[in-house]
Amino acid sequence: MLMLSHSRLKLPDDDDDDGGDIDIDIDIDIDINDGGRATVFQTSLNITKICMGTGTLALPFASEVGGLLFNAVGLLAIGAWNYYSANCLLRCLEYLPPAESPGGRENVRVDEVAVVVVGGGGSGRGGDSDDDGGFGGDGDVAILRLGDGPRPPGARLGYGTDDSVVDGTSATRRRRLRDDEMPPPPPGSTTYGRVAWYASGPEGAQLFFVRRVRSFSSGTALPDALSDSLDYEYLCRLVVYSRSDGPRLAHGIIVHWARDRSHVFPSSAAMASFIDGTPLTTGSRRLDLLIPNVIMISLSCAPDVGFLGKCSGVGLVALAVSFTVISWQGFVENGCAGFRHTLGLNLWPQSLSDASSWFGVVVFGFGVVPFVFNFRDSMANPQHINISLKVGLLMVYVGYIAISNGIRILLSPSYIFHGDVLQAMPAAWISHLVRILMTFVVSVTAPLIVIPCGELMEGKLGIEMDDCQRQSSTRRRVLVRVPFCLACMVLSEFVPDGFVHLLSFIGCFCVATTGFILPSLFCLQLSRARGNAPQQGSTDWVFICDIMALVLGIIATCITSTLTFQKLIGRVAVE
Repeated sequence: MLMLSHSRLKLPDDDDDDGGDIDIDIDIDIDINDGGRATVFQTSLNITKICMGTGTLALPFASEVGGLLFNAVGLLAIGAWNYYSANCLLRCLEYLPPAESPGGRENVRVDEVAVVVVGGGGSGRGGDSDDDGGFGGDGDVAILRLGDGPRPPGARLGYGTDDSVVDGTSATRRRRLRDDEMPPPPPGSTTYGRVAWYASGPEGAQLFFVRRVRSFSSGTALPDALSDSLDYEYLCRLVVYSRSDGPRLAHGIIVHWARDRSHVFPSSAAMASFIDGTPLTTGSRRLDLLIPNVIMISLSCAPDVGFLGKCSGVGLVALAVSFTVISWQGFVENGCAGFRHTLGLNLWPQSLSDASSWFGVVVFGFGVVPFVFNFRDSMANPQHINISLKVGLLMVYVGYIAISNGIRILLSPSYIFHGDVLQAMPAAWISHLVRILMTFVVSVTAPLIVIPCGELMEGKLGIEMDDCQRQSSTRRRVLVRVPFCLACMVLSEFVPDGFVHLLSFIGCFCVATTGFILPSLFCLQLSRARGNAPQQGSTDWVFICDIMALVLGIIATCITSTLTFQKLIGRVAVE
């Protein structure tokens, strides 16, 4: 970063008839993004791969309980909801102070520089901080053109004009919070953490506990509710990836909540593999896990998810081969009989409980929203994240339709899905092949969860990636992530079985909260904080959509979480 503090800049006054100049004290921040390297397509593959993990094994079950037509329409709706929620989080960046907004740093072009006015703004402009006609008060941002090319028609130097652009949006509609309106977030906070901090504020810790708080009774750090809700999803996903043939989750949740932590990061994802029961097993579960865990841990030490683009492509190929083998087995057993009797299958869920189970599985699969900042930061051109989201989610939708409805129809004459798809496989070589392929799929998918969790921990520990200390940072990153991966491998040995029902509850409660409730809530809070509430007599459709998304997310999360939890408890009681 290049910082020129309290520099004097002389600007021509376009509005002054006498041709006088305006003297303005400014701070100039020039940030260059040199961290991301993933292309748009590689990011799309990463988004697709994080959705195409172990959760795909439960998709035929989702089609069974949800119905063919409801599943097809619902998958499209959930995908669109994820896209909207991801954009809510991305819009939150536009409301942060310039110094805190990642979006303002990597978007500075060679011929432009962001200027933060720190004084002197009243000269020739009246000094009104709310004046949208020119430089306002402290903390305003302008884009000054450094090149010789002509400015866009009507453009003026200054913040707040209709044509001045900050992060590609109109300044009058996207005025950021001032730096002095809110104390900075704790050091090491991630982008999501900074958004949460500025959305709720320090006093908002009573609701979200965004910052570290102390226990009045023991003086030890309490888990913060917001971070734990994000961590809750990370942990649940990692343990599901760790125990894909029967995820052992409940104990992991209890252990995590019982531990006295002030920050998240149980980023460990050691898998209990699919190798059990195959000819490749050694008879020892820990030895069986050795090779897939070596692959997973090695990939988890990458600097960011952008490094996993090629691995994601290989993982998607392995996943496609796995379901091709499953489809071939179904065709050998039933031929096309299932497609001839499609109308005999249910098209809608039979009960609200079944709809809730469907919702949980699908939401778990589509849950990319909490990771959108990680994908964005890994890109060489972060401004293209929306393109990657569209392409990635579209590929996920097509794949989910084929896996859920397609596999269910193909196997419907001989099998009704009450669990994951592997239960429909015979105890033969074909089942062994699928399990081996899925072991590889999980080993290259789990790092996409581990890396964001590791970044959370490394941020709190002050481990930064920079050119001067790159080798040292790599060693420290390994020391952080490897022990957590190994710890999760041990943890997965103590979690009880029950794949689809546990996964459904995780999707309804954890993923829906972080993916459908918090983004809209944060966006509304930040919008309100900068005074962007709709004026009387006017209609702000974006504001209305955010309100509707928030209300719908709360209702859906509460109802589905309650019903899936009741079903989970009933299943545990029976067993």
